[in-house]
Amino acid sequence: MKNKFRIGSKVRIVNNGYGYTTYREWFKRNNHPILNSDYAFNIDAPEGLVGTVRAIHPHGYYMPAGDDTILYAVRVSDQIYLLSADGLEKEAQ
Repeated sequence: MKNKFRIGSKVRIVNNGYGYTTYREWFKRNNHPILNSDYAFNIDAPEGLVGTVRAIHPHGYYMPAGDDTILYAVRVSDQIYLLSADGLEKEAQ
């Protein structure tokens, strides 16, 4: 699957139903210890807020064959939220 956003893209959180609030393993497996320490564990991403894409990697585990969902780590202030592209939209620069 082609990445919808790039590192540094400004995005708006439009649907936190596409968030991953308990997936610390994603950060560890993709070698992002600093992002992991700021991960908003078990907290829904606030809809309407704008953040910056800090990391992009495939979902990885527990996905059906052929599912190539890409996840985006989005920094909003001092928190990192993990969402798929369906929960984000590009913010006008």
